[in-house]
Amino acid sequence: MNHNEQSNHIDEMGYPKKLRKPEYNIKILALSAFFYSITNFFSTKIHQLR
Repeated sequence: MNHNEQSNHIDEMGYPKKLRKPEYNIKILALSAFFYSITNFFSTKIHQLR
C-alpha cells in the first residue's frame, strides 16, 4: 500500500494530473469568480428588495 504511487496519478482534487494545465486552472478560477459575482449581485438585490 504505497500512497505516493496513487497520488502521482491523481491530485488532491481528484483530477488526473494530465488535466492540470495552466489554461485549465485559469478556466476554473474564472468560473468561480463569475459565479461568486453573480451570487453577490443577487444577494445585494435581495437585500435591496427587503
